[in-house]
Amino acid sequence: MDRAIDLLAEITGKHPEPMVNIAVFHERGEWVSYMFPRGKHRPEVFHTGELTVSPASIDLCGIFVVTLARDFERITGDAIAAIFREVTLPDDQFQEVAVKLESER
Repeated sequence: MDRAIDLLAEITGKHPEPMVNIAVFHERGEWVSYMFPRGKHRPEVFHTGELTVSPASIDLCGIFVVTLARDFERITGDAIAAIFREVTLPDDQFQEVAVKLESER
């Protein structure tokens, strides 16, 4: 995980620590870690007030938290997918990190 953090910092220019969400679970007697590299802290809909959502680790693991009833009634699957695309690391940067990590195995 340290190498992934170092590569993300290098590729994104976010030193000493890039934006990531990390979730850790204990499954079948083992610890399992999931790392979600971020491109942005919050989606634009949060800043405009359109929706009061700001994905964190739990959201990226599949439990999307919508705190206001009005937002819950309006949000769609397409909107959630767009928010995830906006706040996670862009595909090209993610692929660059993945290729480098794979080549070091």
